[in-house]
Amino acid sequence: MPPAPASRRQTRVQRRSGLLARAAALTITASLSGCALLARAPAPSTVAHPAAPAIDEAAALIKMVVERDKSLESMQTRAVMEYSSGDRKLKAKEEIAVRRPGNLRVDAFSPLGVGLVVAARGRDLQIFDPSENKLLRGAATAETLNRFARIPMAPHDAVRLLMGLVPDAGALPQPAAIWHADGMTVLQFHLADLRRSNLGFRDGNLAMVNVLSGAGDRSYQVRYSDYRDIGGMMLAYQIDAEFPAERTVVKFRFERPIINGHLPESLFELTPGPGATLVNLEQTAAAAPSNL
Repeated sequence: MPPAPASRRQTRVQRRSGLLARAAALTITASLSGCALLARAPAPSTVAHPAAPAIDEAAALIKMVVERDKSLESMQTRAVMEYSSGDRKLKAKEEIAVRRPGNLRVDAFSPLGVGLVVAARGRDLQIFDPSENKLLRGAATAETLNRFARIPMAPHDAVRLLMGLVPDAGALPQPAAIWHADGMTVLQFHLADLRRSNLGFRDGNLAMVNVLSGAGDRSYQVRYSDYRDIGGMMLAYQIDAEFPAERTVVKFRFERPIINGHLPESLFELTPGPGATLVNLEQTAAAAPSNL
């Protein structure tokens, strides 16, 4: 069979080129549409490339977090604590004193006066039960603090939670993603230990801290609200914390807090009175006092 004329061969080539061009255009359009969807609503694990205004907003929020971390050293306040875990619910009036990095004292009141005193200083934890004149001593861990103060965190982390300070504020990397949800600007950070933290801001104040494990499970979430100005420092009067692994919810409502006041070292060291029974938590499985 004789070859087709050159004009017909050229027409076929042009048709094939046109089809390929249209297919490529459709592929590029679909890719761009997918990118646009991600840019509008990035998932928490998505690395976003936000526009300059979002980057500027994130930089201002990070600066605020770092400056707050440098400025806030101590806090003392009356508070109402509400605790629920499973079918167990507790509510108590407390006197809370915290001083960075890890000093914490909680005086829990009963109708008859002080019902329990919990004091953490560094790695040491002390619990005084006035009704039995008993002083318990042990390691200041998340387990012991949860058992006696109803906060399932180590003292260092509990102090930061109560003062409205974010985890690792002094070493925050650049945010891996930025998005808006629930009226908040949310910044996500990848931490050095494979955890992720989502920080939510509303009206320039920290409104939410959500810490995820390396597997993506939520370690804990804290909501901060009812901010008030105390001597030029904004402080949240309401704290709602959830700990899914422990199935625990703890809420604090502050009353007349004082920040950066002098809290002596002796405040976090409990001295047993005459006839007090001393118990070492490392050597006994003594039951937690039931009056909290």
